[in-house]
Amino acid sequence: MIKQSIEVHEFVEFLNELLALDPETINSLFKLRVICGKELAEHPIVQALSLPNHGVYSVGIIGILNGAFGVDNNNWGCIAMDIIGGKIMKFKILEDTLSNNDKNIKPNCPAGLVGECPEGNDKDLPIDDK
Repeated sequence: MIKQSIEVHEFVEFLNELLALDPETINSLFKLRVICGKELAEHPIVQALSLPNHGVYSVGIIGILNGAFGVDNNNWGCIAMDIIGGKIMKFKILEDTLSNNDKNIKPNCPAGLVGECPEGNDKDLPIDDK
């Protein structure tokens, strides 16, 4: 059955279920960043990063998910990753993002970018430039 919409808590539960089933794969997938063009990086709601160590823009899956569901006034999405020791421990909802009543956040918002590239650690993220 295809879902027509999904609540943020359902999406977070789904991500955490996948993380529990195969933490290595989910960590690899969500920590992977690929080089992208300036146009994608400057999209108003897709969350991409400029990597000073590489001199290019990059985007990850959580940044694209953020773009699908909007951002708040501070350009944050509503899903965060708790990262400890370089590993995603769990996905969670950023409550401040959901409660700010920003009209750019869609009611079924299931994505946001937090912890994906801790400051100063961008050199540790795998970059696929192919």
